[in-house]
Amino acid sequence: MHTVTNYIKFILATSCVLLGRCYSTPENTALEPPKTEIVTPKEAYHCYFIPPKGWDLADQSKLSPRVKICFIGKSSNNLLPSVNLATEEVNISLKAYIDIVKSDCERDPNCVWRDLGKYNTPLGEGRLTEREMKTKWGVSRQVQLIVIKDQRAYILTAGALKEEFSRHYQAFENVLKSLTITSDLTAISPEKKELLQKLIGNLQTEFTAAQNTGLSATQALESKNFQKDSWKPFQQKIINDFTEMGAYWQILLLRDVQHQLLKRST
Repeated sequence: MHTVTNYIKFILATSCVLLGRCYSTPENTALEPPKTEIVTPKEAYHCYFIPPKGWDLADQSKLSPRVKICFIGKSSNNLLPSVNLATEEVNISLKAYIDIVKSDCERDPNCVWRDLGKYNTPLGEGRLTEREMKTKWGVSRQVQLIVIKDQRAYILTAGALKEEFSRHYQAFENVLKSLTITSDLTAISPEKKELLQKLIGNLQTEFTAAQNTGLSATQALESKNFQKDSWKPFQQKIINDFTEMGAYWQILLLRDVQHQLLKRST
């Protein structure tokens, strides 16, 4: 319990940082997953959400390892609107988790916390909460959707300056509604699934051909010819033809395909 409690406090503190200092000057954040950084999935499911259109992907190096991804919007103030998804392994119930969050905020004179009630998600029943925090950039307002599934907590946080929150309310509501979980990232609409499977199948064939030149799996994946003629065109198709799935799904799909290419080769 002690470790979990400390981490929940860390998540709460991190949320304020995400809204402020780290992202007061966003960088060029075009969707460009690493070419060869293959992340072996450690979880049985892929949990993702659809970020607001036009929002930037935050610099991953400035995030906690437990924050899976963060997107930031535009503002004339230093405190930028943001949405982020964090996860952690837990061994407590959702109620116990929420009670820890509540008691932690109640001990902070700069925090005002509210329980907004139950919130149904594809992961199961979650809890929606709101908190306002005084920061050096002004008062921030955040909504947090917290769900626990298979001893893993998923914390989806959306926030902005309190005075700007109403401007982003619809975008935040859409983000919360888009939270989903799947064991198969290709399980999308039938017409798009057929296109996606065809693209992946063609890529797998081209990858096999690259390996047949005597290269190892990693060498084939990193080779200039495969990158130029196969991987980059595939990546661009995912970005351009599956915009409705959102940038986070695109990143997860590209990483999963890379992993599957290497897995097929072992």
